[in-house]
Amino acid sequence: MTTGGDERVVGARKRSLVLCVDDDINIRGILQHILQEDGYTPMMCPSGSECLSILDRVEARLILLDVDMPEMDGFTTCSKVRERYPNLAAKIIFLTGRRTIQDAEEAKVRGGHDFIVKPFTADRLVKRLDHWIGY
Repeated sequence: MTTGGDERVVGARKRSLVLCVDDDINIRGILQHILQEDGYTPMMCPSGSECLSILDRVEARLILLDVDMPEMDGFTTCSKVRERYPNLAAKIIFLTGRRTIQDAEEAKVRGGHDFIVKPFTADRLVKRLDHWIGY
């Protein structure tokens, strides 16, 4: 977690909208808490279709995306984001309970940048976000 000594990074993070797509309300709550605590601007979303709708209105810097969701899984959501918004610069990080090498490879093929397995720690998550956003 960020300490008061690095206010410049926290200020830059506040300009970084992170769209969190997960059907589990508990995971969305945890992510919202972690991201707000570390200075990011989180936006919660329960489904892939809602993610696409939100991206019609806002431009996220980063998308945290679960794989196993009803209606539209994360792999399909990622492909649709890349097709529908070809100029979107957002990094897509899969945050999932899936653990196989095949899943990680599929995430990359679909346009994902990183693959984090649940359960995760707040420190590890924030370090990966900072890495992809460039802090």
